[in-house]
Amino acid sequence: MNKRNRLTAAALALASVVVMMTGCGGASGQVGVKTSGSTMTVTQEANPTTGYSWTVEIEDPSVIELTDDTYKSSDAELGSGGVEIFTFKARSEGTTHIYLTYGQHWEGGTTDSVTTVTVQVEGSKIVNAGSVTESVTAPVTG
Repeated sequence: MNKRNRLTAAALALASVVVMMTGCGGASGQVGVKTSGSTMTVTQEANPTTGYSWTVEIEDPSVIELTDDTYKSSDAELGSGGVEIFTFKARSEGTTHIYLTYGQHWEGGTTDSVTTVTVQVEGSKIVNAGSVTESVTAPVTG
């Protein structure tokens, strides 16, 4: 194999690794969770130009509610990704799970990842929102 073919093969292999690591939908899986008293924000990377979007399911909506969902592009370039910021507010004491599913939400679409955030509310304050897990299989909820 000559030098040019070796370089081409190496470039293709590197591109394949990058695609596998980032996923088809453009979300890298980096989750940001911040709490402040009775509110919490969860920030997820997103790129709606790919046909992928986030959906939110709250296991027990009596404990916490979604109050805002905002997308912010990382720059003005067409097709560039950004972040989606979900804001939640404590409603009553208890512990619940929030499932954020990133995928193509139509018949025959795919699920890229599911992020689960465990939230504990005491009084009117969110006291624990640090347990975050990710999977590629959607949760089964009642």
